Amino acid sequence: MNSEFRPLNSELRPLNSELRPLNSELRPLNSELRPLNSELRPFSSELQPLNSELRPQNSKPQLQNSKL
Repeated sequence: MNSEFRPLNSELRPLNSELRPLNSELRPLNSELRPLNSELRPFSSELQPLNSELRPQNSKPQLQNSKL
């Protein structure tokens, strides 16, 4: 079974090396955004019903003013 995965492992190793620095860059940003996400979550819950209510209206074709 191990030999089965060896080619895949070889393929993925360079990708892993490429992504490791990006991961390191993004980790601090993730830490910064986590509290903001927690702050905004209640608003999302409040806005969800309004969003559902407005969605059908938004999908109606917009009337265009034919007179200029």
